[in-house]
Parts: sequence; structure tokens; C-alpha cells
Amino acid sequence: MKNIIKILVVIAVIALGLYFSLWGFVNLKGKSFLENKLAVLDTSKVSIEDVSFLPPLGIKIKGLISSRLALKELKASLSLPNLLIGRLYFDALGIKDLTADIILDGEIVTLPFYTFSRDVKGKKVSSSEEKPSVFSKSPKERTPVILIKNLSFSGININFTDKTKDKGFRGSLSGIKGKISNFSFPLKRRMSFSLLSGLKIKDTLINKDISLEGWIDFRHKSMDSSFKINNFPYRGFSMYYPDFFKPDNLGVEKAVLSLTGRLKSIENNLNISGNLSLIDYKFAEGKDSQMKTSIIKSVLGMFKGDKGYPEMNFETTTKFDHPRLDSSMIKAQFKSKMSGVALVIGKEAVKGAVKLPKAAVNKTVDLSRGTAQKAVNVAGKAIGEVLKSPEHAKDIIESAGDVLKSLVLPEPEGKGNQSGTK
Repeated sequence: MKNIIKILVVIAVIALGLYFSLWGFVNLKGKSFLENKLAVLDTSKVSIEDVSFLPPLGIKIKGLISSRLALKELKASLSLPNLLIGRLYFDALGIKDLTADIILDGEIVTLPFYTFSRDVKGKKVSSSEEKPSVFSKSPKERTPVILIKNLSFSGININFTDKTKDKGFRGSLSGIKGKISNFSFPLKRRMSFSLLSGLKIKDTLINKDISLEGWIDFRHKSMDSSFKINNFPYRGFSMYYPDFFKPDNLGVEKAVLSLTGRLKSIENNLNISGNLSLIDYKFAEGKDSQMKTSIIKSVLGMFKGDKGYPEMNFETTTKFDHPRLDSSMIKAQFKSKMSGVALVIGKEAVKGAVKLPKAAVNKTVDLSRGTAQKAVNVAGKAIGEVLKSPEHAKDIIESAGDVLKSLVLPEPEGKGNQSGTK
């Protein structure tokens, strides 16, 4: 019995010795140790205001600044039993006021403490200047399992700069706050999340209502989450749109969108559904865009819902591990409106192309069944081609317009007689 007590006393003394040694190391050497480790991954100097030990087994970092990251405060509480067997488990980790920069410059992508190259398809390629990832390990080293049981954060700002575009693009997700439960690396566990964020473009806050919540299980390829983006300006990312859909080419002076949806997957079968609404819009005024504006307004009118503005429901099924989005989820919406779209395009094309008596223009609405069916087919095919190749939308619509004109316009006088005399 005495021997057992002695053994327990020895273990307790050793444990206390290790505990206070760790306390002393973190408080005395933790700041310089962390600065030197992070400096290896950054081209500029990394500075930290303070690193301190938090009982019973935690750490607090204040005022971390590097070239592309600034952190006001981080608190972490470690799980001792898992740490002893080589697993980096956090009972809790809190992040407060963090700003990180992401820069895209040609094929070079720069992240905090990490730079890599990509090819034109976005695939990672080798580079002599590429720096190691924070998570990279040599083949001989054992990759630790990382688990954060409760991750909370507030005041997070992710800045994105794209230097590949004309005049550049600068935007950010701002004021991100939320929590994630059971985050793991590698991603092998089911985790739940709840996020709120704002959106800035060129330092102007244009949206403060972006949300995402639900759960995801990478191991079983399953998930159930919902998302919402309210009051999104159509012009916000116009430089990434195909030419035809750029606001100036459509004659759109202002357009505000809202998007809600749900992502649900069971064993790799992912269903995506949602609603896209155009809650506010205004067209530029001018004679050159009058016909185009009239057509777009008429088409939008066909999609007006119960709330009084155009909206579209969509749904598609794809794979969790290889998601693909295509035009099939909105084609059904267009199909139900196809005949109306065809007549609108035909009538407006006639108005813009020639000066006809009012009765002749109105006659385009009273097409025969056969002619109307041909118009529907032409418009349907044109819309399908636009959805497949939006970059060629202008040429497709112009060609369709010529065909529709030939269907609805009266045959020129004398043409029949000329053909009959030949």
C-alpha cells in the first residue's frame, strides 16, 4: 500500500513539474517561439504582442501581425489526454477580430503564410517558390489529428484582391461571426455550423445579410444546410459575367437580387434547391436600348410571383463529392413561359426593325397556330443555346430575331408574283 502511495506521489510531482514547466515556457518563451515558427512561413517579420498560459491547459495570443494577417485575440483550451497521445484536440477555440488577405495575381495565389501556383484550370502545380503549408509534414512525420470541439469567432474580415482583371477587383466578407462544432482535420467528422457575414466591394458595405447554417459530414458525403443572400447588387461582380450579361450591355442601371436555398445530401446524392428573386431593378433610358429594355421588362413580367417581383425556383440533383451545376435547373422555368417569350420577342423585333401601321404590328399577336408554334420553337432553341453558351448570347439572339421577323412580318409585295413568273 505504501509503495502504491509513493508511486502516486511521484507521478503527481512529475505531473506538477511538467505543468509548471509548460506554464513557464509559454509565458517566458512562447512569444518568441511562435514568432520564429511563423516567420519561416512569411516573407516579412511576424510580431506578437503577448502569449500567455491559461489554466487549466490553454493559451492566449494577443496582437499577432504579419504581412497578410492581423489577429487581435485568440484563446485556446487543449485536451490533455489527447495531447499526450499525439492528438491536437481543442475543447474550445475562440477568435476575435481577425483580418486576412487573399491575393490572386495571374497564376499566383497568396494566402496568409502560404503561396502557391495554379494553372489556367485552377489546378495546383509545382513551383520552386512555393512555401510549405502549415499542415504539411514530411513522409516520415506522423500527421496529427486536429479536432476543435467548439470553435467560435467574431469580427472576421476576409479580403480578396484579383489583379488579373482590368483595373483589378477588391472585395471582402466582413464582420463574419458564428460557431462551428466538431471541426476536424482531416475532415472526417460530422460538424455543424452557423455563420453570418456582410459583403464589401471596394470598401463599400453593400450587403450585411449573408447567412449559412446546418451540418455536413464529409466522411459519409451527407449534409443538410440552408443559405441566404439578401439584397445582392447585380453590378457587384459584373466584371466576371459574360459580355452579354454585363449590366451596361443589358441596359441595367440597377438590379438587386435575393437568393435562398437548401443543400441536402444523403450518401453522396446532393439535392440543391432554392429561389432567386429580383426585388428591385431600374433600366437606363435611351433610344438605343428602348427595344431591348422593352423585351427584358416584358419577359421579367412573366416571372412575377405573389410578392410582386420576378422570381424563379430552381432544383437540381448532383453528387456531393463532384458537384456540377448546369442550366437544367432553370430550363423548366423558361419552358413554361416559352410561348409568351416568343411572341414578345417577335412583336418587339418588328417594332424596332420597321415602321408598320399599328394594325400590322398588333397582328403579330394573332399568329396562326402553325406560325406561333414555329415562333415558340425558335425562341425555345435560342434560349437553350444562350444557356449553354452565354458568351455567344448576342449573336444567338440576333439570329433568332431575324428568323422571328421573317415569321411575323408580311411578305413583301410582288415577291410572290416574281416567283410565279420564273
